[in-house]
Amino acid sequence: MLKQEGAQLYARMSGEAGELRCSGTVHDEVLAGRYEFAANPAFLQKMFAMGFDGITERKQEGFLLLDITTAWIQEMKDAGVMELSTNKLMGMRALHVNLSYIRAMAAAGYPELLRANKLIEMKEVGVTLEKVQEAKSLGFHPTEQELAQMSIFKIDRAFVERMRSKD
Repeated sequence: MLKQEGAQLYARMSGEAGELRCSGTVHDEVLAGRYEFAANPAFLQKMFAMGFDGITERKQEGFLLLDITTAWIQEMKDAGVMELSTNKLMGMRALHVNLSYIRAMAAAGYPELLRANKLIEMKEVGVTLEKVQEAKSLGFHPTEQELAQMSIFKIDRAFVERMRSKD
């Protein structure tokens, strides 16, 4: 529908946090017009019961857009993720932190990554289980900080082999 220049559209997105309604006209494959967000008060009550308060309507809208649900939050809590806040939940979800990533990194020897800010930091710079395994296969046993640096500076097998060949 976004390819139909001038089309009048109505779109709706619903989730546990609330509902977003948009209406407008398509121009250059973009829907431009009005939108409104209807927050779900039951979501706020569940969040408060889980230990999260002070959630603004704007943040609740962000939760809808990122598909942050109380079930996902409970998964993170059950996995042992510590130091959770609403901002960290949004960062984790935006970066696609999931149970498999958390479990894989902990199993690889990085249990300190159970802190929300560390999970976000590692995902932001592109640390993956494959990169951890590659570093270990090269004979390194990097700390989580070193893993982040290796990812930032693109220190991989090819780089290490080039440096080793210079000996």
